[in-house]
This record gives sequence, C-alpha cells and structure tokens, in this order.
Amino acid sequence: MLPKLFVICTFIGYLNAFQVTQPHLVAANSSGIAILTCDYKYSKQIVELKIYLLRARHNDTISCETSVNESKKGSLCLMECYENSVTLTISRLNVSDADLYVCRVEIRSPPPFVYAEGTGTIVYVAETSQIPLPQCTDFNWPVVWINAGVSGLLLLYSIVITLTCLCLKKRNTVEPESNSEYMDMRKVMSENTNRNRKRDRNHNSEQFHF
Repeated sequence: MLPKLFVICTFIGYLNAFQVTQPHLVAANSSGIAILTCDYKYSKQIVELKIYLLRARHNDTISCETSVNESKKGSLCLMECYENSVTLTISRLNVSDADLYVCRVEIRSPPPFVYAEGTGTIVYVAETSQIPLPQCTDFNWPVVWINAGVSGLLLLYSIVITLTCLCLKKRNTVEPESNSEYMDMRKVMSENTNRNRKRDRNHNSEQFHF
C-alpha cells in the first residue's frame, strides 16, 4: 500500500511542478508569420520533448517540429528549444487562421510520460497580411518636368501681377490732383504794384488841384 501511495504522490508532484505559460495575444506580421513563446517548469532534465498547438475554434492540432517539410499544406510550426522555453514560429497564416492557440508540451523521456497545456494565445491575423506589398516604381520624369514648368510659370505670373499692382498704387499716391488750381505769384505781385502806383498818382493830383 505504501509503495503505491508513494508512486501516486510522486506522480502528482511531477504534475504540479510541470506548468506551461504563454502570452495572451500575438499578432501576425504582414507576411502571415506569428511568433509566440511557451515557457514551462519541470524539475527533471528533459530528454525528449514534443510540442503541439491546439486550435480551439478549428478543433485541430498543429505539430511543431525543429525542421518542417515545406511541401506540407496549411500552417507551419517551427520550434526552437531553449532552457525552460520553446519559441514557436507559425507561418502561412491567413485571416481564417485567427484562433486561440493552446501550447501543449509533452515530456516523453525520461519517464513517466507527462504533459501540460497553457492557457492559450489569441493569434490575430489582419486582412492586410494577404495584400501584397506595393513594389517601388521609377518616377515618370517627363511628367515631373511638365508639372515643375507649369508651377514655375504660375509663380512668375503671380509675381508680375503683384509688382504691377504695387506700381499703380504708388503712382496714384505721388501724382497731384488734376483739379488743383495753379497761380503765378509773380503776376499777382506785379498787378498789386501797378495798382499802388495809380493810387498814389490820383492822391497827388488831388492835392495840387485848386
């Protein structure tokens, strides 16, 4: 009875020590590639490890390998193993592949065989990932030069119009008014002198008249 209880407790201890954590959300890039990390805790040294991605909505499983056969259809999962973590690169994703991806880690060696699953990662795939990137094209230089010439002519025309308006405005402010009255002061002074002389002669003639 005691040996069986010891084995059960040991097995339960392994299960409690083996946990898998993963991020909540990952977005695929414009090429349809998503990268997520599955971290795990295990008290013993792992000899053989197997990773799967369980898709909740699609109700299927993707096996992740260290090298993937490119002729395989559908999404590809390439894994890189590190100490207590696995990086999974999922490629060939399209909009319909958006789902909750649960990381399942199986330890097949050393025994006993145990496994654990993470809480899941929502892999978001935008529609733009399926749109091909625009290719760079050469400039249409004739069109560019024509546009530059038209812009230069319009700028020159506006400058000429502005200078003409300024000159007309300045001329109007400098010229005298056409209805202004002009008088020759020399003529006025000469007339006043003649009047004074005539007045003196008349005065003198009256004094000597008996």
